[in-house]
Amino acid sequence: MSKILFIIFPGLNSTIKHFKLNDINGRFYNNSNFLNTLKKMGDIYFVKHNWNNLNYYDKNETDEKYLYENNIDFNLEDMNVNNVCLKVYNDVKYFDGKFVLIGHSIGSIFLYNFSQKYSTKCLCNFIIDGTLFGPFYTDKNMRNILINKSKNVSNDKLLELILKVKTNDNNSKELQNLQLIIGGYLENQVPINAKKIKVNTISFRNLQINNDPSGHKSSNEHIQANIDMEDYFYKNNPNKYRTIYLINKTHIPYWNKESRELILDSIKCTIKSAFLMCEGLI
Repeated sequence: MSKILFIIFPGLNSTIKHFKLNDINGRFYNNSNFLNTLKKMGDIYFVKHNWNNLNYYDKNETDEKYLYENNIDFNLEDMNVNNVCLKVYNDVKYFDGKFVLIGHSIGSIFLYNFSQKYSTKCLCNFIIDGTLFGPFYTDKNMRNILINKSKNVSNDKLLELILKVKTNDNNSKELQNLQLIIGGYLENQVPINAKKIKVNTISFRNLQINNDPSGHKSSNEHIQANIDMEDYFYKNNPNKYRTIYLINKTHIPYWNKESRELILDSIKCTIKSAFLMCEGLI
């Protein structure tokens, strides 16, 4: 098989260590084979954002502190989707092979942007419970609150908030405020008319009908919005877009053994089929 480079765009507050962990009844165990399995198929480029390390200073999360690095300094340019994708491409453009993109949660925004710009280098995309909602955002008021919250934030204001997180022992309020600003800033960069997709894409969509281990359960409106979004992309890209539903597997399905194996098997089979098609064998 030809060379593969997996480019992984993580979700908000996800570091590379999260992709190595397994969640059993809400507890962390370092025995997940997600990245190890990918390494058997190709090389890995994990996109790192300093804003994914925010919980490092949360003194109430001592059990998870080891998950995060100690560098959380970042500015608005570090959250600019175009800039991030350009930096990633400059880092990987001389790779002698094809890119396979994996985007989890808000990382799907970066995946979409990257694959649209550099489609000729991309073999296929895999979205894991992505957030490219566009017109299907369930709570439009919340979306507007997020975007408005981040609208007039300057780099100086951002650094001021980061400093508060670093220096305040009881910093859950500051952390939440900063995370809302990041979410709004990234959400504002979602393309309004995201319809046509240039690269074959499989979306693994979790529908959280029952409570997950953390007690989270999606509303009927949110579940329907997810289904409508998947139908929207399929109807606009019937030959390039496919959805695999994962029922009650949480927003981080690659921690769950059953769904993790399904995702990895789908990646392996899709890559093999894509290469066979490229070589004219099927």
